[in-house]
Amino acid sequence: MKKLAAGLTITLLTLFASSTVSAAFVTDTDDGALTISGGSTFTTSSANYPGGFPDGNHVFGVMAGFTGATLLFNLITEYEFEYMGKEAGDTNTFAFASGSYSSFDTSSSLIGDDIVVGAADLVSWFFDGNNSNPATNPSPNILMAALGNYVWLGFDDREGGHVDYDDLVVRVSAVSAVPVPAAIWLFGTALIGFVGFSRRTVVT
Repeated sequence: MKKLAAGLTITLLTLFASSTVSAAFVTDTDDGALTISGGSTFTTSSANYPGGFPDGNHVFGVMAGFTGATLLFNLITEYEFEYMGKEAGDTNTFAFASGSYSSFDTSSSLIGDDIVVGAADLVSWFFDGNNSNPATNPSPNILMAALGNYVWLGFDDREGGHVDYDDLVVRVSAVSAVPVPAAIWLFGTALIGFVGFSRRTVVT
């Protein structure tokens, strides 16, 4: 019994330790619709956001987030991708490898343009630039930051030697805010109720 208790204690401590380490590099939006997982922390010193990132200022001095991280979509629903501006002089783009969606580019897109994407195509997004290879999810050329119910994606095209992740900026949010776990819970509750009703009917 003592050996069993000791084994359980060690197992619990191991699980707690591993969850604590991983939690340090996981950031959720307030509504739980998006998660930034993994990567390395990075804070810009000067980033110009014509779209007003995030409080209406044309120049936002500090942006803290994660590079080389993975963006996870936690809901089975549509998501909105919104063009928030650019600092780059080169032509950079944001698009989807699957589905039939429009794209953003720094030469013609307007701040506020948006793309609504279905659940099946969400993971196919990528950035591309004249001076860099396509940046997919994850990439060291993308800085992710969670603010409120949004995740901001800042792309750096590696032009000019500066690293500020403001060469094309996209904001992501869920169109619906019903978490998948909640939907599963409701379905499970209904199923249990149905089974209970069936058993009561048989007994009667």
